[in-house]
Amino acid sequence: RRLAKHRVVLCLDGDRAGISGAQQIAAQLGTDREVIVISPPWGQDPADLTEAEVIDLLAPAVHAPINAQPRLQLVRG
Repeated sequence: RRLAKHRVVLCLDGDRAGISGAQQIAAQLGTDREVIVISPPWGQDPADLTEAEVIDLLAPAVHAPINAQPRLQLVRG
């Protein structure tokens, strides 16, 4: 419910389970929201990343078009 107020939702987890979860979020939020999945490099688990690494991974999603970033994937529900 908290995510419903946002136009774009970023999910930092690009493995199969993370993408599946993002698809569920996208389906629940409806078509007027975008859900973007960001894959950490080398299959790292988001829990193992430092705060600085998370910021570096999220920055392209904020500052560049999705299709210009290889680690970003727009997910539709």
